Amino acid sequence: MGIVEPKTYFQKSNLLESVPLKLHYAPERSEFELVLAYANIDRLVRSRIDARSNPLTREFKRLLFSEVTRPRRENVLLKTIDPARLDYSASEVQQQAVQNISLQKRLDVFSIRIGFGTFGDYLFTFKVLAEEKRTGSGVLVGRGKWEYIDVETGQRFDFHNPFPSPDNSGNQ
Repeated sequence: MGIVEPKTYFQKSNLLESVPLKLHYAPERSEFELVLAYANIDRLVRSRIDARSNPLTREFKRLLFSEVTRPRRENVLLKTIDPARLDYSASEVQQQAVQNISLQKRLDVFSIRIGFGTFGDYLFTFKVLAEEKRTGSGVLVGRGKWEYIDVETGQRFDFHNPFPSPDNSGNQ
């Protein structure tokens, strides 16, 4: 996981249409974690991949915002969603995607709004942003069932939990 400069990062990384797999606020550490199945729309537009002859790869990103203050949600339109709740896992945010990101800076503090359409917007301030990346090759192993293999390490991993914490060993 490496520290990145937020303004440059969000200018260069088009996260739109990426699927949230985990949204987690840890108040005891003042951290907000966002794990995405990265859509990489820019790459898809530039290249046409023939899935029958090339292995399907999927990029995953883990963004860790540190020194977080004032976390909240706004514009939640889904009636089944509690707007006061900040933590969600992949199974709870199905069919959602990043729709917009707005970033502002005042002195050494960044303010961000991450919009997920009807799921609502996440807003908070932070000082530090770190990113971890992983690319997996998708292998169809049954009807509608895929397994992912890390292209660098060869390890299998769960699509819904590509960055398992040591305490859950990859299980949610």
